[in-house]
Amino acid sequence: MTVALGDPGTVIVCGDHFDGHADSLGGPIEILVRDERIAELAPSVPRPPRAREIDLAGHTVTPGFIDCHVHLTMDASQLSTQLLDSTATKALVGLRLANDYLDRGFTTLRDLGSADPEWPTIDLRNAIAAGTVTGPRLDVAAHLIGSTGSHADVDSLYAPRWHLPVSDPADDPAAIRRRVRREHKYGSDWIKTTNTGGYFSPGDDPARVTWFDHEMQVLCDTAAQLGLPVAVHTGAAQGCKQAIACGARSLEHAYLIDDEAIAMAEDAGTFIVPTMQMTAEDLQALHEGRLTPYTAAKIERDAEQILDAQRRIC
Repeated sequence: MTVALGDPGTVIVCGDHFDGHADSLGGPIEILVRDERIAELAPSVPRPPRAREIDLAGHTVTPGFIDCHVHLTMDASQLSTQLLDSTATKALVGLRLANDYLDRGFTTLRDLGSADPEWPTIDLRNAIAAGTVTGPRLDVAAHLIGSTGSHADVDSLYAPRWHLPVSDPADDPAAIRRRVRREHKYGSDWIKTTNTGGYFSPGDDPARVTWFDHEMQVLCDTAAQLGLPVAVHTGAAQGCKQAIACGARSLEHAYLIDDEAIAMAEDAGTFIVPTMQMTAEDLQALHEGRLTPYTAAKIERDAEQILDAQRRIC
């Protein structure tokens, strides 16, 4: 729905509302919009002269949704071919996807990494913020930082002789600091790292931790010094515990988390993004035989543990 905003104002009459805080719906409400901003919310708001009125008495209004884990320029199911697209192609596809989210009520997205040597999600975020293009607000971690052979190292999709610059792994504290500082230099809002293997990358295992403790600590300490929160793709329960202990702000997926790690997260104020819709889609793809053999083997092995972990998180 497109609303003509600005003076003299628009009054939206809503049959019910959810404010994002209460455990139940809050009843009928009216919203006065002026100059592209909500000016007032109340059971009844003033009607400025010549104000437009929109009747949504049969509908429920909510705040804009936030998706905390998206990849607008990276498609795990088509990764080996999609990585070969140009940076511009990825950014244009990302713009379309961002607006698909916006059309469905998502006004903020946290994009956690592109596998591209350039900075397409940073450029996309900046273009939206400047009003050059339309889209939801973006918080961006431009790239994934990880060790050789980790979930962040997707070069293993290609033969070694190709030497495609789609990953830039780090294997010592100095290299880790450089990666974090480079992300900060070019405008990342978050630092994204992987401390276990993943399901859609070959040659690694979600049940195995890929950072040593001191390496993870160096990454988190460098990010903290630069004022950047850290999001950690993690699977194994030990990986979840390592991330929390080192100061991560969020755990992404937490596929195999256990009760001890959940308690640690609660105590530390670390939030968990369990990506349950993605798991449902992955299991459907497994059932339909649409996954690569290495992905299918890992998901089939861990499916019950993943679902059990998600039940405990919730």
